[in-house]
Parts: sequence; structure tokens; C-alpha cells
Amino acid sequence: MSILFFLSSLALAIPPRTSAKDQFRELSEEKFTLYFKNAVTGQPIAGAQIRFQGATKRTKSDGSVRFDFPDDLDSGEDFRSLQFSKSGFVSSEFELPFQVGTLWFNQYSVSPELPLKKLRIVLDWGAKPRDLDAHLVRDGSYHISYRNKKSVVDHAALDRDDTDGHGPETVTLHTIDSNSDYHYFVRDYSNRSRSGSSGLSKSGARIHVYTSNGRQETYYVPTNQTGRTWSVFKIRNGKIVPSMRLAD
Repeated sequence: MSILFFLSSLALAIPPRTSAKDQFRELSEEKFTLYFKNAVTGQPIAGAQIRFQGATKRTKSDGSVRFDFPDDLDSGEDFRSLQFSKSGFVSSEFELPFQVGTLWFNQYSVSPELPLKKLRIVLDWGAKPRDLDAHLVRDGSYHISYRNKKSVVDHAALDRDDTDGHGPETVTLHTIDSNSDYHYFVRDYSNRSRSGSSGLSKSGARIHVYTSNGRQETYYVPTNQTGRTWSVFKIRNGKIVPSMRLAD
């Protein structure tokens, strides 16, 4: 669903004095579309209030909303803030990543409201690979994944397993033991038999971590690397400690 334009293939149609940013303006509709989903069910979120660059709009029945591209985007990488709010969901602020005038991610999965002390981890990605798997391990206790979706003892669960691209794939920790270590990582199931695959690195995968106070952390998969396992973070002494490395 990412909005991507290859300007180089159309360069001959653009006057040579036109900047890369202006080329994009001439070739696009000068608007972009975002989609918002329920992180637990995967269903579209309709009627959410979205505020971006001074404009406020509401999502349609399919969870979509459209905005004008900012006029002052940098020619390289640029991040712009967006605010999401809807009754029953965690109010959140997201950073939209633009690069060379294009928006790289346009799906955002938002968590329903969480009680105190609960934590929700949401994985979104692009169309490929079709199947990325979230894993949460509590040392010496359990391993939450598509194979074992629930831990009765610690009230941790895989809320949603996605196998056809984009996500969300969601894990919720209902109880965190400050004396235990937890490990959260993502595996590329689609390329499980391909050692040295770069599919995960190219997936556009990103992780949003939610608590009752809103979105707390966001992690983007490392790019230009190989590896079928992305170690994202640990929870140690009740605190998130990023690891951010790819390996086979």
C-alpha cells in the first residue's frame, strides 16, 4: 500500500531545471491516503479524528483519510507529525516518514484503550514478505507466537496472526514481571528456507508499542541488511531496552 513513485524513469518528461520535489508535485495528485486499522482485530477504524499540518479530517468506513502533501518537504528524508484520536482507542501521535517527496508507509494500526500496566506490541509491514511472525519470549517461562498464542499463567497473548502481508500482527502483555526478562523479535516466515535473505530488511516493517498513556515507542526494521530474524527489544526490570539487529 506504500505510495512510491520512481522519478528517474520519468525524468525525460520533466524540464531539467525542475527539482526532484517539484517533479513529484507534477506527477502526483498532490494528495496521499492513510489507512487506520484496529491493532487487535485488523478491522478499519471509521470516524477517527486525524490532525495533520493544521487540517483535521475523519476516517471513512474503510479507515482511510486523505491529506495534501506538505509544500515544504526536504528533498531527502523528512518526518511530519500526525495526531490520531477516537473514543475507545489510545490517542496517539505518529511520525509520517517522507523521502524524496514520497510517503513510505500509509497503514497505521492503533491499539484499543489499555488498562494500567498493560503493554501492546503491534507489527505492521508492506505487501512482501506475506508472512512475518511476532515472537515474545519470557525467559524460563513461555514463548508466544503463532504456535502458542496464549499464556494463561502470565496473561500474554498473540491477539492477531497475519499471513497475507501488511499486518497488523499484535501481542499484548497483560502482566509484566519486573524480575523477568522478555524478548520481542520478528521472524520472516515467508523466507524461512532462504539463508541470507534480504526480504525482512526490505519489508518496511515497523513496531508500535502502546501503553495506557499512548504510543510509547516506534521501531523500524534495519535496511540494506540480510537476515530472517529481527531482534527488536528486550524488557528488563520493567523497562524496554532496544536491540535492533538482524540475523539468520
